[in-house]
Amino acid sequence: MNTTKNLANNPDKELKEEKLRNGFFEEFHTNGNLKNEGEYINGKKEGTWKEYFENGILKEEGSYKNERKHGEFKIYDLNGSQIQRLSFLKGILQEKGKVINGKKDGVWDSFFETGQLKSKQEFKEGIWNGIWERYDENGQQIEIGNYKNGLMDGPWQFFKNGYLHEKGNFVNDKKEGEWESYQKDGKLKDKGSFKNGEVEGNWKIYHKNGLLEANGFYKKSKNVGKWEVYYENGIIKVIEIYNEELTNEEWEVYQGEYFFENGNLKEKGSYSALTSYGICIQKKKVGLWFYYSENGQLIETGEYNEGLREGIWKHYFENGKLSELGSFKNGKKDGNWEYYYNLGLTKEKGKFINGEKDGVWEEFNSNGELIKKITYKNGKTSFWDFLRF
Repeated sequence: MNTTKNLANNPDKELKEEKLRNGFFEEFHTNGNLKNEGEYINGKKEGTWKEYFENGILKEEGSYKNERKHGEFKIYDLNGSQIQRLSFLKGILQEKGKVINGKKDGVWDSFFETGQLKSKQEFKEGIWNGIWERYDENGQQIEIGNYKNGLMDGPWQFFKNGYLHEKGNFVNDKKEGEWESYQKDGKLKDKGSFKNGEVEGNWKIYHKNGLLEANGFYKKSKNVGKWEVYYENGIIKVIEIYNEELTNEEWEVYQGEYFFENGNLKEKGSYSALTSYGICIQKKKVGLWFYYSENGQLIETGEYNEGLREGIWKHYFENGKLSELGSFKNGKKDGNWEYYYNLGLTKEKGKFINGEKDGVWEEFNSNGELIKKITYKNGKTSFWDFLRF
């Protein structure tokens, strides 16, 4: 029979009050060795408690709060070596697993406050080695994979709201080989390859309807060669041509053609782009550009410098006749400009300075006759001269 000894100094308690333990207690095995020890407050375990084998070796130790296990618990074998560690929060198991020589070993489980499994991790000598699984509070899997010497290694799968979102292989904590990601309905979203953690080779991206959205190549996470982008109906939307080989330039120039949904060319020209890991961070139009109407008619052409219009620009009517002709400087109209009627005769002409009309401007009627002269200063009229009514 086990014996219990109350070390609290309460000699005058009534029998009823004695049931409500207070103070430090010790309980003993029949051989006289200590079995467990700890403190009660108002009849509930509080603070550190220890339990012992009959031979006196420590069996278990941990903390209580208001009678419930709270914090870390250590479990020992008959030789006194720690073999397991558990973690509790207000009586609810948070983590459990095996310990060898003070280090995590084997499979460890962690839990939400609800008791639902949160993760399953495998260790060897305190380092992640083996299976890794993680779940949300509803029990749906978030990820599953494998570790080797503390690094992600082997096949991995990632989930969103219960559906497979992404899968592929890791080597030494870096993505390697073919990877695929999926839409919520299970259709393929994109697929391609990684090399040493960088996007590499051919990549294909898909619309929600399953048709191809984009197709092109990467080298060390940078776009190279020809890239094609498609509308959801399968009509070509964008064609971009990048350098076939990588350069040391921070900004790289590539050519692009952009189309309407009817397949007709919308605009074409060159960009200077700053990219990182295949994502364009910033781009600026450079060189000669052409713009077209939806029926294929050229409507505007001119050059850009660092994203700003520069030099001579021409604008056209739908009938192909010139509608405007003039120059830009740093993105603003600057210099001589001339505007035309749709049959080709001059409608208005004059000079811009820094985007504002300046000096004498002449206006003509549709017969080509001069009808008005207007003098501008800083974009505001200062004098009118009507020559014909």
